[in-house]
Amino acid sequence: MSLMNDDQIRKIIRVALEEDIGNGDVTTLALLSAEAILSGDFVAKEPGVVAGLEVVSKTFGMIDGSIDFRERVTDGKTV
Repeated sequence: MSLMNDDQIRKIIRVALEEDIGNGDVTTLALLSAEAILSGDFVAKEPGVVAGLEVVSKTFGMIDGSIDFRERVTDGKTV
């Protein structure tokens, strides 16, 4: 259950992305072509509790709607 509605979450994500990325990440722009297809995993290096997957999914969707984000655990799970 989210304490904020979808519009509020998206507004916060948009502001954070604008602050963090702005016109683009210089290193990424220099090293990768626009056609590059990448993959990655989030890996817990220490024990913890998963939180924020809804925000992660929305963030990737706002960056690029073709990103395929797959959750292997759910919020609240210990890892």
